[in-house]
Amino acid sequence: MKLATKAPGTKFVLRIYDDLFPENNGCFLVTEADVQETECEPDMSVDIRALSPMLIGALPFQSSLYRKDVTLHCENKSLKEFFIDKLIFHTEHF
Repeated sequence: MKLATKAPGTKFVLRIYDDLFPENNGCFLVTEADVQETECEPDMSVDIRALSPMLIGALPFQSSLYRKDVTLHCENKSLKEFFIDKLIFHTEHF
C-alpha cells in the first residue's frame, strides 16, 4: 500500500486479516504520505485474499463489497479513490 499512488487528501483506516502470515494482521492508517499501524477504528475490514486483487485493480471496489471477507464500516471517499478499477490483462482469475 505504501507504493500505491494516493490522491491528495487520502485518509482511511483499513483492517487487514491474514491467516497465513499473522504479522500482516492489524489496522493501518493510509494517508497520501504514509501507511502506519494504528489503533483507530477501521473504515473497512478486508481479508488479504480480497485485498491483493483490489490493489492491482482486478477486483473493483463496488464488487468487493459483495464478498463475505470484505466489510465496509463507513462511507469514505478516499477508499473509492484508492481502490480504482484498472484495465488489466491476465489469463488467470482470482
